[in-house]
Amino acid sequence: MESWKAAVRAQFGAAIDMLENAIRACPEEAWPKVGYGAFHALFFLDLYLSESADGFLPPAPFGLEELDANGETPERVHGKDELLRYLEHGRSKCHAVIDRFTGQERRKFFSLEAPSSSFSSTTCGTCSTTPRSST
Repeated sequence: MESWKAAVRAQFGAAIDMLENAIRACPEEAWPKVGYGAFHALFFLDLYLSESADGFLPPAPFGLEELDANGETPERVHGKDELLRYLEHGRSKCHAVIDRFTGQERRKFFSLEAPSSSFSSTTCGTCSTTPRSST
């Protein structure tokens, strides 16, 4: 089990590291589009690492706009520093989830289902991995 945890941690870690590199390297003129995409990825990392979507709330200053069925986007593009803090939150949460895995939790985690909730069938169940375009 420990070798499996190390492998999953390494794979998630590599993906999170790549997102961090993209955030840090992004030129300011491209930031509005890249920043929204990074926020979208971090939001769903946080949500899918949660036990349940019921009661899920990302850390401040982030809200639940990504779950809006009408396609509402955040009122503003979050800055690099804000997203880097959210990235560290996601990295820590990911490590904690992997560290406490048992065989049964591992099967549940990789069932490819959105977290259970009252809105998962209408919102999370139809989410795509491609962020909505920001305005």
